[in-house]
Amino acid sequence: MNTLNLSLLFWPYLLLIAICCLFFFFNIFHIYRYAISSPGSYLVAFAYFFSFAIMLIGTILLTINIDWQTPLNLNLPSLTSSKISPF
Repeated sequence: MNTLNLSLLFWPYLLLIAICCLFFFFNIFHIYRYAISSPGSYLVAFAYFFSFAIMLIGTILLTINIDWQTPLNLNLPSLTSSKISPF
């Protein structure tokens, strides 16, 4: 039987979160550095920060209770089997 640990999906998830954090800080830096200092730019930066924080906290709360050592069964058909055809 083909099994993999669920933790193999955790590492790409962490990589995606790290890339999102990198882009977040890059965008916040550019908003504060190059935008015109006005209430609108501060509002955009605050809305961007707030939405990013909600996304990050939400994904942490959704994934905190997952047992990442659970085996993931891959019930794939064997390619050498003669029962491949559905007819």
